[in-house]
Amino acid sequence: PEECRFVIEEVVERAGVASRHRYGCRVVQRLFRRCSPREVAELADRLLADAANLAGHPFASYVMQNLLRHGTDRQRHAFGRALERDVASVLKTSAGCGTVAVAMEALASEDAVWLARAAVQAPGLLEALPLVRFGSAAAIGILKNLQGPELAKASSRFSAIKSVLGASRYGHDIKAYLDARQGSAECR
Repeated sequence: PEECRFVIEEVVERAGVASRHRYGCRVVQRLFRRCSPREVAELADRLLADAANLAGHPFASYVMQNLLRHGTDRQRHAFGRALERDVASVLKTSAGCGTVAVAMEALASEDAVWLARAAVQAPGLLEALPLVRFGSAAAIGILKNLQGPELAKASSRFSAIKSVLGASRYGHDIKAYLDARQGSAECR
């Protein structure tokens, strides 16, 4: 709405700082929820310039998740590519795992597949996800976006650490997903 224009103008100049701030991030999130994509386009572009760093930040990650949910197709595509380039560093934090989990649902299917492939190619990355909060959501999103030999490779990497999955607070969901997937494959 037009009455938000002055807020947008103020926030754009300090988009990264506001997004990383405990309370500022809430203002930026609401701008994405309540304003049209055209009104927040400049704000989105400023955030996309530092997308990978913001995606893994404890407060800014929520801003970036709102950008994924409410942004344009172009913005989501650009964000997906940024995540793909730095997926290993983003998935090392619980905030980054939450952002990747949202990305797996919000990105166009082609972009989600590219991001999932990048995660699978990073050595040791999948095996670390059960140890991180929101890692299971990211892992399941990755698995859902893979097919064929890529899915088999990722699944076998998780199967190799079944004892970790069972013992990990966050690994239970991945184990349950793999077991359900295996059970449905056996029924076919």
